[in-house]
Parts: sequence; C-alpha cells; structure tokens
Amino acid sequence: MPYKIRIEDNAKREIKRLPGNMRQRVRGIVARLAQAPRPPDSQQMRTPEDFQLELRRIRIDTWRVV
Repeated sequence: MPYKIRIEDNAKREIKRLPGNMRQRVRGIVARLAQAPRPPDSQQMRTPEDFQLELRRIRIDTWRVV
C-alpha cells in the first residue's frame, strides 16, 4: 500500500521555480517516496527529542528534498 505524500504550498512554489530538468527530477523522487519512504540514498536528519516524525533528506546535486 503506497504512502500518501503531502507537499506544502510553499514547497510547491519552490518546485515551480526550479529549472525544468531539476523540477522533473524532484517530482520523480517525491513520487517514488510514496512506494519507498526511506530510500537507501537518503540520510536521516537530527530532530528535537520531542519531535515525533522521522525526517530524511535526499540530495540532488546542490538541492535537498526533505
């Protein structure tokens, strides 16, 4: 069962501002996260102790998807 991906409005605006090829790469990675939320090329991010979600980032050239 795939996960549901929620993209905040400000993130949608940022994605629209990316160059075309980078925009396509980011959209592809985000779409794949629904099937595999912890891809092997992602890194876990540090969060405060009371933060209950696991945050991960994926590097795409000089960009990061969190």
